[in-house]
Amino acid sequence: MQSREKKLLAAVVALAVVLVAWYAAGRFAGMFTDRDARIANLSKEVGEKEAKLREAKRAKERLRELEHRALPSDLEQARAKYESWLLSIATKAKLSDVKVSAAQTPSRSKVYSKLGYTVDGKGTLPQLVMLLYEFYAANHLHQLRNLTVKPVEKSTQLTLSLGIEAVSLPNADRTQELNSEPAKRLAQKNLDAYEKIISKRNLFAEYVPPKPPEVAKTPDRPREPTFDPSQQAYLTSIVESNDQPQAWVHLRTANKTLHLFEGDTFDVGPVKGKILRIGDGQIEFEVNGKRLHLTLGKPLTEAKEMQAASL
Repeated sequence: MQSREKKLLAAVVALAVVLVAWYAAGRFAGMFTDRDARIANLSKEVGEKEAKLREAKRAKERLRELEHRALPSDLEQARAKYESWLLSIATKAKLSDVKVSAAQTPSRSKVYSKLGYTVDGKGTLPQLVMLLYEFYAANHLHQLRNLTVKPVEKSTQLTLSLGIEAVSLPNADRTQELNSEPAKRLAQKNLDAYEKIISKRNLFAEYVPPKPPEVAKTPDRPREPTFDPSQQAYLTSIVESNDQPQAWVHLRTANKTLHLFEGDTFDVGPVKGKILRIGDGQIEFEVNGKRLHLTLGKPLTEAKEMQAASL
């Protein structure tokens, strides 16, 4: 073999070695890329499953709470006991001409039975306040669907009509008796507090909110905002709406109430948040990446940051 042929053969062999090395390196790098992709996909699946488990745990806790508040599982006992309870709170409020009417047949599904009632009567505004206080102070799975108030001419009396729904669950933790525990959803601690707020109001006149406090003029520096709206935004109620928990946040400065479900966002002054969870007596929401919780009767500015362990 001549020298020229030897050089050509060596060049071909060298090129073959480079091609084999390049191919092997590509396969090796591809193995790492595939491995990283599989790890990323598995991590995503684990995260999704953990989120579903947390959601299932919250749903189980929520169901346990509803079964504790529900009317007795014995439907006839539930209907009779709850109707009697409605009559008792109307009597306690000293309404006159009281009539409690139950729907002829309850609305039933596979998972619950809904009982409808109408309470009619006459009373003053303080008596209405007492009736509503007793209604919401009870830890029953019920809600006020509508309220009609008409003034009686030349009298302090009001003609009242309340439409009410209550729910019985087949797995309620009681078969014949109503829940006797007090609710923890009221913003105020007692009836007197509500009477001071409501009883002196004229229901049939336009509400004029109090003027915000004036700030003394400071000519030597720019005028500062008079107040933060979120300081006057209070969590006043947690109710059931369409079988879902709903939080009521009352904006006192605007005389407006936000009705928020889980997942809803809100914007009150500097507080821009999202409702994460509505529980019994408190809500959890997120603001600027922080998870906060707020109890009934407190303004948004008094929300507390939750510890990481409690998430």
